[in-house]
Amino acid sequence: MANFGYHIQAAFYMRVVEQATGTRPKGFIFVAVEKEPPFAVQVFTSSEQLIAAGDRQVDALLPQLAELLESCPADKPWPSYSQQSVILDLPAWADR
Repeated sequence: MANFGYHIQAAFYMRVVEQATGTRPKGFIFVAVEKEPPFAVQVFTSSEQLIAAGDRQVDALLPQLAELLESCPADKPWPSYSQQSVILDLPAWADR
């Protein structure tokens, strides 16, 4: 979980919800589903310490993001994926 920065994700999403609604969520829940049968599911509730650690990292990362945004010229697209729409389709096994 820590290797993938899920604590940062949780803290960031909580900030976004707070910005949008004016109310900070009471907590953050992750739902994990196995990729292979039997596709077991587990719900994880984030601790206050996990969110606090994520908040500290978000505080450190936001200035870096601001620097990147400032260095990207307004007349050029943000470097990312294709600017064109990409067709998304179901795998053959799912089209039954």
